[in-house]
Amino acid sequence: MTRPAVLASLRWQHLPVCVGLVFAALADLGMAATAPSRVHMPVPVQVLATSDTQILVEGKLQDYRLLTSARTAWRICALLPSARDNYWWGVSWALSEQARLLGVELGIYFANSYADLDQQRQQWRNCEALGSQAFIVAAVNAEGLNEEIKRANKQAQPVVEMINSLSASTTANATVNFANLADLLVSSMTTAKQGHEGLPVVAWFPGPADAANVNDAEARLRELLAGRFSLRFGGYGPPDARMQATLVRDYIERFGVPDFIIGNAAAAAFAVRLFERRQGPRPTILALGVSHEVLHYIRDGSIAAAATDQPLRHARLALDLAVRALEKSVFARSLESPAMLLTRKTLEQAPIPDLLAPPGQWKVQQPLRALKPRPAEGPVERSADPQP
Repeated sequence: MTRPAVLASLRWQHLPVCVGLVFAALADLGMAATAPSRVHMPVPVQVLATSDTQILVEGKLQDYRLLTSARTAWRICALLPSARDNYWWGVSWALSEQARLLGVELGIYFANSYADLDQQRQQWRNCEALGSQAFIVAAVNAEGLNEEIKRANKQAQPVVEMINSLSASTTANATVNFANLADLLVSSMTTAKQGHEGLPVVAWFPGPADAANVNDAEARLRELLAGRFSLRFGGYGPPDARMQATLVRDYIERFGVPDFIIGNAAAAAFAVRLFERRQGPRPTILALGVSHEVLHYIRDGSIAAAATDQPLRHARLALDLAVRALEKSVFARSLESPAMLLTRKTLEQAPIPDLLAPPGQWKVQQPLRALKPRPAEGPVERSADPQP
């Protein structure tokens, strides 16, 4: 099987928005679509504008128009949790592109991994020293930045949660309930098994330990699969190709071939490559998240389905909220793009620019530019009149 570097038929020059795709995918699987069950920080709904982009505004599907410019070059910092995850590379690219469109100054900082809370706290302090007026936060864990957020709240600096939920009180959020992604994946599963006794076996490769969204997905999987499937843990680890390859290979060597593999994008893609080289039974592979490789494998049928939270759209929404808060305009406290299930039948309709950066796009890291020094105040010196 070839592994193309680009998906030529997925058009990057267009930015289609396809909220209805989730409903089409679920109809294909014989399941009714429902809105996410958890809404963060509920407040009365504010209808901001109308456009072709529909998202969940305070839990209700509504039209929403992103800002196209800011009133001034606001200074904003975005803190991301892991430089080892292509998911966040795409988020950083979307933030950078949206900041350029709006005309704001944006610093983008990565922690090395989800274990590097101290590094993320130091990045916050660096942003304070550079005069950041607002913060967009995808934290390494839900509680680690509580003191920093309290400090920002006292100074009336907006703090916007992006994708990863926080426990502290913030200005607004564009976050994701990964339990909804688990709902979609389970909806696509059957009870077929590899000819063994007992319940069908599901091997689970979640990604990083202690990430709130991973925990949400895992808790929902345990709830939904209880009594119908046997959920086996494949191990936590950064969602990069090397670590996930090790985890998947070790699981297969120790426990044999499961009936299903549910894993982060790197784990799912490696599982496809592994079973291409093996004889005998193959599991049904499902991805929690997408990559260009995962999309290719959905297209050729190697991956049955993938659930995505449309992370690049959440990045744009988070920056939009930060600017609206700085400009003291009307804004919703909670925005969420509906979870989406990608299958072979629905892939061609997928809004790829809301899911992934262009093929080959590297992560975008950029410090917040230093403030230009103000000219010193004092008496104006006048030059002597020229001599005749």
